[in-house]
Amino acid sequence: MNAKKEDRHSRKSSAAGENSSLVISSKLMADLKNKGIMAFKKMTDEEQKMVWKWSKEVTRQYRSVLEAHPSNIRNIEDLPFPKDDIRLAIKLSLPLYLSKDMQSVVKLLKNAYREIGTFQSIEDVDKKKLLSREKLKRKASSQDNKTTYSLPDKYIALAVSEQKVLLQDINDFIADLESIMKDNSVET
Repeated sequence: MNAKKEDRHSRKSSAAGENSSLVISSKLMADLKNKGIMAFKKMTDEEQKMVWKWSKEVTRQYRSVLEAHPSNIRNIEDLPFPKDDIRLAIKLSLPLYLSKDMQSVVKLLKNAYREIGTFQSIEDVDKKKLLSREKLKRKASSQDNKTTYSLPDKYIALAVSEQKVLLQDINDFIADLESIMKDNSVET
């Protein structure tokens, strides 16, 4: 297990090292986490570009993990970044796609935001069950078999609960953004 953690850490470190778009000052990150998109008003153009690149890269890496691990329950250790950073990156991306009326991308990001809830801290004893469940599921799907394999209900309950909260959060966020955008268009 430690080898897996080290591999994940080295992937993050190398991605951050190779891609300067993942390097954001701690002050800027703190402002973003505290003020959200309102922090953009006080940023320079260069800072805004840096944040946009960071947001795009975090979202891209997260979506790659989602595609690589199609499941109702996923191990939180597979995430390329902390959940809070991924949520922030997605929220920072949404105003652009809403302003360009790119509803298909908005829907994709909204679903990706909700899917953060499927990443849970899996107990060591259950990790093997989860891995074997995924293997059996892949094998069954390749054979067109509709057999399901149970995983402890506690993970499913946690995931569903978190997904409900995340969906409400992103829906509220989008509604607020649309309201602000509508008000701004009326003023101009």
